[in-house]
Amino acid sequence: MTASKKQTLKGRIQIEPERIQSELGVKLDIAVGEKLMVEMVCPTARFWTEFLGMRREEFLILAMPPKAEIRECLFVEQAVTARYLHRGYHVCGFQTYVVGTARTPFPLLFLGFPLRIEIINLRHDERVTCFLQSSIFIEGQDHSGFMTNLSLSGARFAVEAAPGKSPPRLTPDAEAFCLFKMTGSEEELYLRGLVKNPTRNDRFLEFGFKFEELDDKARQSILNYVELVKRYYGDAKER
Repeated sequence: MTASKKQTLKGRIQIEPERIQSELGVKLDIAVGEKLMVEMVCPTARFWTEFLGMRREEFLILAMPPKAEIRECLFVEQAVTARYLHRGYHVCGFQTYVVGTARTPFPLLFLGFPLRIEIINLRHDERVTCFLQSSIFIEGQDHSGFMTNLSLSGARFAVEAAPGKSPPRLTPDAEAFCLFKMTGSEEELYLRGLVKNPTRNDRFLEFGFKFEELDDKARQSILNYVELVKRYYGDAKER
């Protein structure tokens, strides 16, 4: 992936250079079972595969592609590019090469550990992790919970079920209202939004919250908080 003035992903989506971040390969963060798109140039081919594991700074282990014509082209030192969608709404990509393959007992593909990775943030607005006590009003019910991330476009909330009860069920795109304070501020923000992607288990309900009609005051408060969190974590990394 190159950092020209405008980047094009699959020829359709234009990516601004400021949304592309380059990191050392040691920061590779990928879970076992994640799907990767692997591309090679000579011969030109691409295939989906599954990440199975790694020895950090040495090699990656992937499932071999099922098509025989692709397997035959995966010779040692073949250059490849791999991309995957990170759970944090990032597209991650890196260039590497084929280290080797295994046929038995299971067909495996070994790639060299990448020296660098490129990360593209797909979110339109930057999002930071937080833990802000909040009140959420949905469909006539008042719920107490915590905001777990925040951006100009929305937030995510977690609500714990009352003892002996199951978490409430929410309707996607239902209108909702949230009330919360920023850390270090006595001023409350009361914002209207829509419920997005609710999930629940035995103890917790989690859901996204898409803000609607942010006024200038609320927008500035959120921007200030996001910048504060970014600056704090940036300073912490340098210490």
